[in-house]
Amino acid sequence: MPNTARPSIAIILTGGTIGSVLTDNATRADMAGNQLLQSRMESLTKNRIFDFHFHQLLAKDSGDFDMPEWHAVASEVDAQIKKGCKRFLITHGTDTLPFTATLLQLLFGKRDVSIALAAAFYPLEDARTDATANITAAMALLTQPEPHRGVYIPFRGTGRDVTLHHATNVQQMSADAGSFHSFYDAAVGVYKEGIGIEWAPEQPKQIETDYTVPSESSMVDAAKRVFFLSVYPGMSLLPFHALAKQNDLLLIIRNYHSGTANASDAHGGIAEFIRLFPNSLIAFSPLPAALVKKPYESTWNLMRLGAQVYRDLPPHKLYVLGVLGMASGKSPRDAIAPAKYWLMNQTA
Repeated sequence: MPNTARPSIAIILTGGTIGSVLTDNATRADMAGNQLLQSRMESLTKNRIFDFHFHQLLAKDSGDFDMPEWHAVASEVDAQIKKGCKRFLITHGTDTLPFTATLLQLLFGKRDVSIALAAAFYPLEDARTDATANITAAMALLTQPEPHRGVYIPFRGTGRDVTLHHATNVQQMSADAGSFHSFYDAAVGVYKEGIGIEWAPEQPKQIETDYTVPSESSMVDAAKRVFFLSVYPGMSLLPFHALAKQNDLLLIIRNYHSGTANASDAHGGIAEFIRLFPNSLIAFSPLPAALVKKPYESTWNLMRLGAQVYRDLPPHKLYVLGVLGMASGKSPRDAIAPAKYWLMNQTA
Protein backbone atom coordinates (compact mmCIF):
# COMPACT_ATOMS: atom_id res chain seq x y z
CA MET A 1 0.00 0.00 0.00
CA PRO A 2 1.26 3.56 -0.65
CA ASN A 3 2.83 5.46 2.20
CA THR A 4 0.20 7.93 3.40
CA ALA A 5 2.31 9.46 6.16
CA ARG A 6 2.33 13.25 6.01
CA PRO A 7 5.69 14.94 5.52
CA SER A 8 7.08 16.50 8.67
CA ILE A 9 8.85 19.76 9.45
CA ALA A 10 11.10 19.97 12.50
CA ILE A 11 10.97 23.41 14.13
CA ILE A 12 14.02 23.95 16.33
CA LEU A 13 13.90 26.95 18.65
CA THR A 14 17.19 28.41 19.90
CA GLY A 15 16.31 31.87 21.21
CA GLY A 16 17.73 35.03 19.66
CA THR A 17 15.77 38.26 19.16
CA ILE A 18 13.04 36.33 17.37
CA GLY A 19 12.55 34.28 20.54
CA SER A 20 12.94 37.14 23.02
CA VAL A 21 10.69 39.07 25.38
CA LEU A 22 10.88 42.76 26.22
CA THR A 23 11.68 43.73 29.81
CA ASP A 24 12.01 47.20 31.32
CA ASN A 25 15.73 47.33 30.61
CA ALA A 26 16.55 44.75 27.94
CA THR A 27 15.51 42.40 25.19
CA ARG A 28 15.93 38.97 26.75
CA ALA A 29 16.06 35.57 25.07
CA ASP A 30 14.43 33.01 27.34
CA MET A 31 12.03 30.08 27.32
CA ALA A 32 9.02 32.38 27.67
CA GLY A 33 10.03 34.05 24.41
CA ASN A 34 10.40 30.69 22.73
CA GLN A 35 6.95 29.64 23.95
CA LEU A 36 5.40 32.87 22.68
CA LEU A 37 7.08 32.24 19.34
CA GLN A 38 5.85 28.65 19.25
CA SER A 39 2.29 29.83 19.90
CA ARG A 40 2.52 32.29 17.01
CA MET A 41 4.02 29.67 14.71
CA GLU A 42 1.32 27.15 15.60
CA SER A 43 -1.30 29.64 14.43
CA LEU A 44 0.57 30.02 11.14
CA THR A 45 0.78 26.28 10.57
CA LYS A 46 -2.89 25.39 11.00
CA ASN A 47 -4.60 23.53 8.15
CA ARG A 48 -1.28 22.65 6.49
CA ILE A 49 -0.73 19.18 5.08
CA PHE A 50 2.44 18.79 7.13
CA ASP A 51 3.21 17.55 10.60
CA PHE A 52 5.07 20.15 12.65
CA HIS A 53 7.30 19.03 15.51
CA PHE A 54 8.63 21.67 17.91
CA HIS A 55 11.96 21.22 19.68
CA GLN A 56 12.76 23.71 22.46
CA LEU A 57 16.51 23.27 22.09
CA LEU A 58 18.04 26.51 23.42
CA ALA A 59 16.90 29.89 24.72
CA LYS A 60 19.98 32.06 24.32
CA ASP A 61 21.16 35.17 22.56
CA SER A 62 23.09 34.05 19.51
CA GLY A 63 25.95 36.28 20.67
CA ASP A 64 26.43 33.73 23.46
CA PHE A 65 26.67 30.83 21.00
CA ASP A 66 29.91 28.89 21.14
CA MET A 67 31.06 25.39 20.19
CA PRO A 68 28.61 23.59 22.55
CA GLU A 69 25.67 25.49 21.01
CA TRP A 70 26.91 24.81 17.49
CA HIS A 71 27.19 21.15 18.38
CA ALA A 72 23.70 21.10 19.92
CA VAL A 73 22.05 22.58 16.81
CA ALA A 74 23.98 20.39 14.35
CA SER A 75 23.38 17.26 16.42
CA GLU A 76 19.63 17.92 16.62
CA VAL A 77 19.40 18.34 12.85
CA ASP A 78 21.46 15.19 12.33
CA ALA A 79 19.25 13.21 14.72
CA GLN A 80 16.07 14.34 12.99
CA ILE A 81 17.49 13.50 9.54
CA LYS A 82 18.18 9.98 10.78
CA LYS A 83 14.51 9.77 11.76
CA GLY A 84 13.52 10.63 8.19
CA CYS A 85 12.90 14.39 8.46
CA LYS A 86 13.93 16.46 5.41
CA ARG A 87 12.60 19.92 6.29
CA PHE A 88 13.81 22.16 9.11
CA LEU A 89 12.94 25.59 10.43
CA ILE A 90 15.50 26.86 12.95
CA THR A 91 14.94 30.12 14.80
CA HIS A 92 18.14 32.00 15.52
CA GLY A 93 19.57 35.36 16.52
CA THR A 94 21.27 37.59 13.96
CA ASP A 95 24.64 38.10 15.69
CA THR A 96 26.14 34.69 14.86
CA LEU A 97 23.64 33.57 12.24
CA PRO A 98 26.26 33.66 9.43
CA PHE A 99 28.44 31.21 11.37
CA THR A 100 25.61 28.77 12.14
CA ALA A 101 24.30 28.97 8.57
CA THR A 102 27.77 28.13 7.25
CA LEU A 103 28.12 25.27 9.73
CA LEU A 104 24.82 23.71 8.65
CA GLN A 105 25.58 24.21 4.96
CA LEU A 106 28.97 22.51 5.28
CA LEU A 107 27.51 19.58 7.22
CA PHE A 108 24.19 19.06 5.44
CA GLY A 109 24.35 20.96 2.14
CA LYS A 110 24.95 17.79 0.11
CA ARG A 111 22.04 15.95 1.70
CA ASP A 112 18.48 15.94 0.39
CA VAL A 113 17.23 18.32 3.08
CA SER A 114 15.90 21.86 3.18
CA ILE A 115 16.80 24.14 6.11
CA ALA A 116 15.45 27.63 6.77
CA LEU A 117 16.99 29.81 9.47
CA ALA A 118 14.45 32.39 10.66
CA ALA A 119 15.67 35.49 12.46
CA ALA A 120 14.37 38.97 13.21
CA PHE A 121 15.62 42.43 14.06
CA TYR A 122 12.71 42.96 16.47
CA PRO A 123 10.94 40.51 18.81
CA LEU A 124 7.26 39.59 18.47
CA GLU A 125 6.19 42.06 21.14
CA ASP A 126 7.70 44.99 19.25
CA ALA A 127 5.31 46.77 16.89
CA ARG A 128 8.07 46.87 14.27
CA THR A 129 8.61 43.10 14.35
CA ASP A 130 9.73 41.41 11.17
CA ALA A 131 9.49 37.95 12.74
CA THR A 132 6.09 36.98 11.31
CA ALA A 133 7.04 37.95 7.75
CA ASN A 134 10.30 36.01 7.91
CA ILE A 135 8.64 32.92 9.40
CA THR A 136 5.91 33.04 6.75
CA ALA A 137 8.53 33.07 4.00
CA ALA A 138 10.38 30.19 5.69
CA MET A 139 7.13 28.19 5.73
CA ALA A 140 6.61 28.91 2.04
CA LEU A 141 10.07 27.51 1.35
CA LEU A 142 9.64 24.41 3.48
CA THR A 143 6.11 23.50 2.36
CA GLN A 144 6.95 23.24 -1.33
CA PRO A 145 6.05 19.83 -2.82
CA GLU A 146 9.73 18.90 -3.09
CA PRO A 147 12.34 20.11 -0.58
CA HIS A 148 14.59 22.84 -2.00
CA ARG A 149 17.94 21.44 -0.93
CA GLY A 150 20.28 23.67 1.01
CA VAL A 151 20.36 26.17 3.86
CA TYR A 152 18.45 29.44 3.41
CA ILE A 153 17.75 32.59 5.40
CA PRO A 154 14.52 34.47 4.65
CA PHE A 155 14.85 38.10 5.69
CA ARG A 156 12.51 40.95 4.97
CA GLY A 157 14.97 43.81 4.95
CA THR A 158 13.45 47.22 4.13
CA GLY A 159 10.78 46.27 1.56
CA ARG A 160 7.49 44.37 1.72
CA ASP A 161 8.78 41.24 0.02
CA VAL A 162 10.90 38.73 1.92
CA THR A 163 14.20 37.92 0.25
CA LEU A 164 15.75 34.48 0.50
CA HIS A 165 19.50 34.19 0.91
CA HIS A 166 21.64 31.11 0.60
CA ALA A 167 23.97 30.32 3.49
CA THR A 168 26.91 30.81 1.13
CA ASN A 169 25.97 34.47 0.63
CA VAL A 170 25.21 35.53 4.18
CA GLN A 171 27.52 38.23 5.48
CA GLN A 172 28.48 39.20 9.01
CA MET A 173 26.70 42.23 10.37
CA SER A 174 28.57 45.34 11.51
CA ALA A 175 27.49 47.71 14.25
CA ASP A 176 27.19 50.76 11.98
CA ALA A 177 23.69 51.61 10.76
CA GLY A 178 24.43 51.00 7.09
CA SER A 179 25.79 47.50 7.60
CA PHE A 180 23.02 46.72 10.10
CA HIS A 181 20.49 46.99 7.30
CA SER A 182 22.63 45.29 4.64
CA PHE A 183 23.25 42.04 6.50
CA TYR A 184 23.06 39.96 3.34
CA ASP A 185 24.57 39.68 -0.09
CA ALA A 186 22.75 38.85 -3.32
CA ALA A 187 19.37 37.15 -2.87
CA VAL A 188 18.66 33.75 -4.46
CA GLY A 189 14.90 34.16 -4.30
CA VAL A 190 12.03 36.38 -3.23
CA TYR A 191 8.84 35.43 -1.38
CA LYS A 192 5.82 37.48 -2.44
CA GLU A 193 2.66 37.20 -0.42
CA GLY A 194 -0.13 35.57 -2.38
CA ILE A 195 2.28 34.52 -5.14
CA GLY A 196 4.97 32.40 -3.52
CA ILE A 197 8.70 32.14 -4.11
CA GLU A 198 10.37 33.35 -7.27
CA TRP A 199 13.87 31.88 -7.60
CA ALA A 200 16.82 33.67 -9.17
CA PRO A 201 18.14 31.97 -12.33
CA GLU A 202 21.59 31.37 -10.83
CA GLN A 203 22.43 29.78 -7.50
CA PRO A 204 25.72 30.50 -5.68
CA LYS A 205 28.89 28.46 -5.84
CA GLN A 206 29.13 26.44 -2.64
CA ILE A 207 31.85 24.89 -0.51
CA GLU A 208 31.17 21.17 -0.41
CA THR A 209 32.49 18.79 2.24
CA ASP A 210 31.87 15.28 3.47
CA TYR A 211 32.29 16.26 7.11
CA THR A 212 29.96 14.73 9.66
CA VAL A 213 29.05 16.28 13.01
CA PRO A 214 32.18 16.10 15.19
CA SER A 215 31.99 15.49 18.91
CA GLU A 216 31.49 18.52 21.11
CA SER A 217 34.90 18.03 22.74
CA SER A 218 36.68 17.90 19.39
CA MET A 219 34.98 21.13 18.31
CA VAL A 220 35.99 22.81 21.56
CA ASP A 221 39.58 21.61 21.11
CA ALA A 222 39.68 22.73 17.46
CA ALA A 223 38.46 26.20 18.41
CA LYS A 224 41.58 26.53 20.58
CA ARG A 225 43.73 26.18 17.44
CA VAL A 226 41.69 28.21 14.93
CA PHE A 227 41.66 32.00 15.28
CA PHE A 228 39.77 34.76 13.47
CA LEU A 229 41.67 38.07 13.39
CA SER A 230 41.74 41.38 11.51
CA VAL A 231 44.83 43.22 10.31
CA TYR A 232 45.75 46.59 11.77
CA PRO A 233 48.90 48.75 11.85
CA GLY A 234 51.42 47.35 14.32
CA MET A 235 49.75 43.93 14.40
CA SER A 236 51.88 41.40 16.28
CA LEU A 237 51.51 37.62 16.24
CA LEU A 238 53.87 37.15 19.19
CA PRO A 239 51.00 36.02 21.49
CA PHE A 240 50.46 33.06 19.15
CA HIS A 241 54.08 31.84 19.17
CA ALA A 242 53.73 29.88 22.40
CA LEU A 243 50.56 28.18 21.13
CA ALA A 244 52.14 27.36 17.77
CA LYS A 245 55.05 25.65 19.52
CA GLN A 246 52.56 23.21 21.05
CA ASN A 247 50.09 22.68 18.19
CA ASP A 248 49.70 23.67 14.55
CA LEU A 249 47.46 26.73 14.28
CA LEU A 250 45.14 28.09 11.64
CA LEU A 251 44.96 31.89 11.62
CA ILE A 252 42.10 33.28 9.53
CA ILE A 253 42.82 36.97 9.01
CA ARG A 254 40.51 39.57 7.53
CA ASN A 255 42.83 41.68 5.38
CA TYR A 256 42.49 45.33 4.39
CA HIS A 257 39.79 46.19 1.85
CA SER A 258 42.32 46.06 -1.01
CA GLY A 259 43.40 42.53 -0.12
CA THR A 260 46.69 43.60 1.46
CA ALA A 261 48.36 43.11 4.82
CA ASN A 262 51.81 43.85 6.20
CA ALA A 263 54.38 41.59 4.53
CA SER A 264 57.44 43.14 6.15
CA ASP A 265 60.08 41.23 8.13
CA ALA A 266 59.29 42.88 11.47
CA HIS A 267 59.69 40.98 14.74
CA GLY A 268 56.29 39.53 15.60
CA GLY A 269 55.08 40.03 12.06
CA ILE A 270 53.37 37.67 9.64
CA ALA A 271 56.52 36.78 7.72
CA GLU A 272 58.36 35.78 10.89
CA PHE A 273 55.45 33.60 12.04
CA ILE A 274 55.34 31.76 8.70
CA ARG A 275 59.10 31.05 8.83
CA LEU A 276 59.05 29.87 12.43
CA PHE A 277 55.92 27.71 12.18
CA PRO A 278 55.66 26.27 8.65
CA ASN A 279 53.10 23.64 9.68
CA SER A 280 50.71 26.31 10.88
CA LEU A 281 48.80 28.26 8.24
CA ILE A 282 47.81 31.87 7.75
CA ALA A 283 44.85 32.43 5.42
CA PHE A 284 43.73 35.89 4.30
CA SER A 285 40.25 36.71 3.06
CA PRO A 286 38.65 38.32 1.22
CA LEU A 287 40.37 39.90 -1.75
CA PRO A 288 37.50 41.60 -3.67
CA ALA A 289 38.01 40.44 -7.26
CA ALA A 290 35.50 42.88 -8.75
CA LEU A 291 37.31 45.86 -7.24
CA VAL A 292 40.95 44.73 -7.25
CA LYS A 293 41.64 43.58 -10.79
CA LYS A 294 45.37 43.29 -10.18
CA PRO A 295 46.45 42.31 -6.65
CA TYR A 296 48.92 44.61 -4.96
CA GLU A 297 52.53 43.53 -4.64
CA SER A 298 52.01 43.19 -0.88
CA THR A 299 49.41 40.51 -1.56
CA TRP A 300 51.77 38.61 -3.84
CA ASN A 301 54.51 38.87 -1.22
CA LEU A 302 52.25 37.29 1.38
CA MET A 303 51.60 34.41 -0.99
CA ARG A 304 55.32 33.98 -1.71
CA LEU A 305 55.92 33.80 2.03
CA GLY A 306 53.46 30.93 2.33
CA ALA A 307 50.17 32.58 3.26
CA GLN A 308 47.00 31.60 1.40
CA VAL A 309 44.87 34.41 -0.01
CA TYR A 310 41.23 33.93 -0.99
CA ARG A 311 39.12 35.92 -3.43
CA ASP A 312 35.54 36.88 -2.57
CA LEU A 313 35.14 34.42 0.30
CA PRO A 314 33.99 35.94 3.61
CA PRO A 315 36.53 35.02 6.28
CA HIS A 316 33.94 33.67 8.72
CA LYS A 317 33.33 30.83 6.27
CA LEU A 318 37.00 29.88 6.38
CA TYR A 319 36.81 29.98 10.16
CA VAL A 320 33.86 27.57 10.34
CA LEU A 321 35.44 25.34 7.70
CA GLY A 322 38.70 25.32 9.64
CA VAL A 323 37.02 24.40 12.93
CA LEU A 324 35.09 21.55 11.32
CA GLY A 325 38.14 20.24 9.48
CA MET A 326 40.49 20.37 12.44
CA ALA A 327 37.79 18.88 14.70
CA SER A 328 37.75 16.02 12.18
CA GLY A 329 41.50 15.46 12.62
CA LYS A 330 42.82 17.33 9.59
CA SER A 331 45.85 19.60 9.37
CA PRO A 332 45.24 23.36 9.03
CA ARG A 333 45.94 23.25 5.29
CA ASP A 334 43.75 20.21 4.66
CA ALA A 335 40.97 21.58 6.86
CA ILE A 336 40.27 24.49 4.50
CA ALA A 337 41.15 22.66 1.27
CA PRO A 338 37.44 22.44 0.27
CA ALA A 339 37.57 26.22 -0.32
CA LYS A 340 40.19 25.88 -3.07
CA TYR A 341 37.82 27.35 -5.69
CA TRP A 342 38.39 30.78 -4.09
CA LEU A 343 42.11 30.34 -3.47
CA MET A 344 44.59 32.49 -5.35
CA ASN A 345 47.09 29.70 -5.95
CA GLN A 346 49.17 31.41 -8.64
CA THR A 347 52.65 32.81 -8.11
CA ALA A 348 53.98 36.10 -9.41
